[in-house]
Amino acid sequence: IYTVSGRLIRTLQDASSRRGYNEQYWDGRDEDGNLLANGVYLYKIIVKKEGKNLERYGKLAILR
Repeated sequence: IYTVSGRLIRTLQDASSRRGYNEQYWDGRDEDGNLLANGVYLYKIIVKKEGKNLERYGKLAILR
């Protein structure tokens, strides 16, 4: 998970990669344990399968 300026703020690993719908719990905190401020953030998902990497990017919004 990145800020819109491109700074890496959190890495989540070992999420399920089963076929179909998957979700990963995230508590909305950065690597230091601080809650992120309201705003727009970017994410990158990397799936590794059979020696290949598939990457997808997107946006997420945090509103409290």
